[in-house]
Amino acid sequence: MKARTSRRHEPTRGSSLIETAFVLPIAILLCLGAWDFSRLYISAADLEAAATVAAVQGARAPEDLAAARSLALKDLDPDGEVSLEPVCACPSAPSAWAACEQIACGAESPRRYIRAVASSSYFTFGRYPGIESPARLERERFVRVE
Repeated sequence: MKARTSRRHEPTRGSSLIETAFVLPIAILLCLGAWDFSRLYISAADLEAAATVAAVQGARAPEDLAAARSLALKDLDPDGEVSLEPVCACPSAPSAWAACEQIACGAESPRRYIRAVASSSYFTFGRYPGIESPARLERERFVRVE
């Protein structure tokens, strides 16, 4: 005698395949987007480190800013740029930066700083709303020369 088969479950046959077909592309896009933004975060952290290295090395040896620039460029992408310049600020207005020749602080002597700017272009894998590709990333650091 044959066993009876139930026909109740037949309409749901293959539904997991259809659900996977809908969910899988969305999951893949989310993973690629997360990977792309993690690359952006790592690029920004590399720029942050390069600007810090350039500013610290420039403050240690302000007469040789080219050496500090070349040291900072080692950690950047080939299209990365680092610029260094000496700037000054008055103790009474420490956020007003200017070239050291152009600043007058009255009776106070100006404080000398090294300004380092690291910049690079970041290319995304895809197009995202509100984000340009290539995006220009830039980090700036000021370190006081002692």
